[in-house]
Amino acid sequence: MRTLYTPTFLGLFLLLPVLPGQSRSTAWFKDNSPTLGAGNAFPWGSEGVRYQTIVPGSLFKGMPALIQDIFVAGRTKDVEIVYGDIEIRMGITQQAAPTTNWKTNNPKPVTVYRGPLRVRFKVGKWTSVGLPRPYIFLPRSSKDNLCFEVIVWKVLDKGGNSTGPNFYFPLAGTSASPGGAISRAYRYKWTQNQSRPPFASSSYGNKMGLLLFGGNVVILGKGCKSSAGTELKASVPSNTWPSLGKPFTLNLVGAAPSTVAFLLLGRSDVKWGPLNLPFDLGPLGAPGCFLWTEALNFLPRTVGSQGTASMVLGVPNAPVLAGARLSAGWLNLDAKANALGAATSSYAKLILGT
Repeated sequence: MRTLYTPTFLGLFLLLPVLPGQSRSTAWFKDNSPTLGAGNAFPWGSEGVRYQTIVPGSLFKGMPALIQDIFVAGRTKDVEIVYGDIEIRMGITQQAAPTTNWKTNNPKPVTVYRGPLRVRFKVGKWTSVGLPRPYIFLPRSSKDNLCFEVIVWKVLDKGGNSTGPNFYFPLAGTSASPGGAISRAYRYKWTQNQSRPPFASSSYGNKMGLLLFGGNVVILGKGCKSSAGTELKASVPSNTWPSLGKPFTLNLVGAAPSTVAFLLLGRSDVKWGPLNLPFDLGPLGAPGCFLWTEALNFLPRTVGSQGTASMVLGVPNAPVLAGARLSAGWLNLDAKANALGAATSSYAKLILGT
């Protein structure tokens, strides 16, 4: 099994003038409606499940594609799930539909990512998983398709939805949904007995979108309250994302006016040196506050009278940076907020597009 190499970068952000907007492409499997379709726990909603589905190569028009991220939609409630160990694989296959053999479906799988992952699902809306690494789809013939595979090894937090082992129901395609049914191969509790072959079904596969080439922003986590009594939130202007040679703005709202805030930039939302993230600041005197992101760069800004701050960043127009990942959040120095004198925001996972 191969692990995909991804270039990373930090400290290459530059202040740039405002430039025209960008565009990006998403391949929808099977349609782009986040409200129409059934619900199914597989692959995102059941600990121990292994799942495969086959995306036709025609969706990519037979061309190579840099798959940057995955869009999913919620079905029953808005919730943020914390996976302690999730594995996402992709690979080339000439199967048109999944069989009852894992290897037949995905003969040469690439482990795109394995490890912790925080995913926010919203009912009736597409949200991104913030894929930690991209995958390059390189078809060699018109018969080549994409096998998409997920193994949920461990779940740490079901987001308060603990009604059963199948704790969440993402959007699925069936014969009644506009795009039709989505075939899948799956085995519930496969991780406990990995010798078991999959079941194959012609319906209830995960509806999703595959972000191609473009950049993305995924807002996750939760901020704590400033002395103004409002939650600190990281945000970006609508329909914007980081892209080569283009400016990018990260905003802070809810902070204490006339204070100083630092934009924290790092490469990880899992580890910062010896610290596991998120790091609870409660024992240090800031209850409900968490350090969500590695902080390799501290970029200061003055908070305005409305409790807001902004940082305009840019990226060099260097193709080697395409597909790089960063994480960013805000730290507000607020002496009245708590004993620590600081409050933190939610955070953004940043995917650099071409």
